[in-house]
Amino acid sequence: MPSCSSIAYMPFDPASTEVVLDLGRSLYKLMFQLLLLIESNHKISSNVVNHFRINEDMHDISDLYALVRDALVRCTSEADLDCLESSTSTEGEHTPTPSPGLPMTQEEFESALNDHIDQQRWPSAISHVRQYKRITTLNAADQNLTIFSYSNLDSRLKFDEMSIILNAYAHSIMKDRTEAFIVSKSDSELFEVYAILSENLYHVSSALTNMEIDMKSYSASAASGNLHRSEQDIVTNL
Repeated sequence: MPSCSSIAYMPFDPASTEVVLDLGRSLYKLMFQLLLLIESNHKISSNVVNHFRINEDMHDISDLYALVRDALVRCTSEADLDCLESSTSTEGEHTPTPSPGLPMTQEEFESALNDHIDQQRWPSAISHVRQYKRITTLNAADQNLTIFSYSNLDSRLKFDEMSIILNAYAHSIMKDRTEAFIVSKSDSELFEVYAILSENLYHVSSALTNMEIDMKSYSASAASGNLHRSEQDIVTNL
């Protein structure tokens, strides 16, 4: 980390600062609108969930979903740790485990994934999705080859192993239940997202305030300098 004395002094540039200020104000507006949208979404989802919970005919099976998600988190963490230890090991060359045959069709992929889920083989499920994801990436030009068949998944979810497995698990446990619901995010998790965005919004606001103060100081200094030069010119002419 360089010390303050080793960092070259950057002169104040009012033109570039004004551009950054305009961009910062636009960013602040977008973040604030997103914050309002998240807050509204949180209220709507809370009302829907509360409505389901007071309905005696509806069954909350969110605990099953949460157990699977926790298991996937543990498996993912352990897999990443094993990968890190293997890459930093100096005790000989790591020999990768041969990969099983990869399904080349969407139906085969989903069938194998559902089998892993039914048997609760979470490490195998994660590996299965990751391997198929690599195949999909290589064949990205083929629009018919997708990671998962759910059309409502966006591109980010399609390339997230846990989301794919959790959606497949939720689909499997809900298909035979007509009066059940799953809450995939708890209130605390939703509030955490809101809190993080609020904190970032505060930092953006503080940065904008400081830059505006610098701009006002520069403008006042420039105006004072111009006034001083004008007075000198008057005295010289006299």
